[in-house]
Amino acid sequence: MLNVVNPFFNLPNENPQTFHIFSISQTPSHLDASGIAPAQRARELCWMLKSTGHKVYHYGNELSVDKAHPERGVICDEHISVTTEAQFMNAFPDWRENAGYVDYVEHKNPEGIKYLEDNYFLNTCYEVKTRYKPGDIFCYISATTQIPLWNDLLDLPVRHVESGVGEYGSYLPYRIFLSSQIQSWHYGYYANNQDRYDKLSDEEKQTANFNPNTHVSKHNPPQYDAVIPNNVEVSLFDFKVKKRDKLVYLGRIFPGKGIQTAVEIAERLQMHLIIAGHGNSLEKLLGRKPSKYIEVIGPVCADKRRELLADAYAVLCPSNFWEPFGRIALEAMASGTVPIASNSGGFTDFIRPGYNGYRLGMNKVEQGVWAVENVDKIDPYTLRDFALRFSLEQNALRYDEYFQSLDRVLRHNDDVHTIQNPKRSELDWVDFDRKIEWPDKWMTPVDAEQIQEKEQSEKEKVA
Repeated sequence: MLNVVNPFFNLPNENPQTFHIFSISQTPSHLDASGIAPAQRARELCWMLKSTGHKVYHYGNELSVDKAHPERGVICDEHISVTTEAQFMNAFPDWRENAGYVDYVEHKNPEGIKYLEDNYFLNTCYEVKTRYKPGDIFCYISATTQIPLWNDLLDLPVRHVESGVGEYGSYLPYRIFLSSQIQSWHYGYYANNQDRYDKLSDEEKQTANFNPNTHVSKHNPPQYDAVIPNNVEVSLFDFKVKKRDKLVYLGRIFPGKGIQTAVEIAERLQMHLIIAGHGNSLEKLLGRKPSKYIEVIGPVCADKRRELLADAYAVLCPSNFWEPFGRIALEAMASGTVPIASNSGGFTDFIRPGYNGYRLGMNKVEQGVWAVENVDKIDPYTLRDFALRFSLEQNALRYDEYFQSLDRVLRHNDDVHTIQNPKRSELDWVDFDRKIEWPDKWMTPVDAEQIQEKEQSEKEKVA
């Protein structure tokens, strides 16, 4: 097993716990599936828990383990292959040709997909029941699609946690949201929904995306919920100061992501826009043929993603719907590239206009044009420094704190507001504005000469 090192956590963990991570049924937890957010959340959660000294079981596809390049796959104490490579490739034969993208909408083999999912749920339920012990933690990654799994396991004496809640629909008693904005959305949507649930038939309750566990009262909101922001794997991105005269859009090609707005911004500026993603025909969405400034290259692998983000003059993410978080903006920052995003959803949790990006209001095109013209006012070093606050290494501390606190509340019946951790030495990592002393090997930039030139210039100014 690959040695996991977290420079910010001193092992051993004083209170190690055992986790069972249920990855999504339709995608391996592997870096090759970099465009599938739930698959990456499962992969990264395993790493974060291992890096803080916990025991981790991962249940997923056979391709989640990469013997040649272990760091690209899932890192855990034991991976349990509940579906095989053959089953997955039968369901999604174009997976490798599509740079690891899995199309959940336009299925080419619905029977193969159903067979894959049936095996996932059946085998996961069997395998976890042979391994769990009372008090273990079950982590569900993929929103309401894993309700059938929970229905079969809910009576076990364990703790059921919904980790990385972002999609619209949650159902577990313990939830970790990706942003305060998506938490507020859930609380508003599910406020006082007990009456709605009671009116459902027994059959409807089996598949409903709300149930008594999601009941929210504004006078007594859930006490065991938390917000732990999405994270960025900093070592996967190159930091560049010198950029190319190109805009980049990375994401699905459909109206909800604001693709039409991105095209309009680029065309008004007469700048080259690279669109990397899978989805609808751009020409159909626009109702016309895109201009010569627009280039659609389809879904891309992790290495191409790294290259695009490092070279981009700015990254456009003008979503029309409420983004649960918007990790692409963090990935841009890690690359020293300015994100230009919507003024809604998770973006509002971490983008500070004029400091580490820009946020667009109702008049997105006009404001987007202005934002691109003012990209040079934002320091790329500030962007990189800000992204470090959301690294896997830092977020691992937040997850450990949450699970240690939950353990003390449930085992010792402590009050949720007054619990103490006598083993904790500091809480500096909760300060998102502090300077992080980052290991040099993570901070090797692509254009090292420019870094040296800037440092020399700053020394001369001081002198």
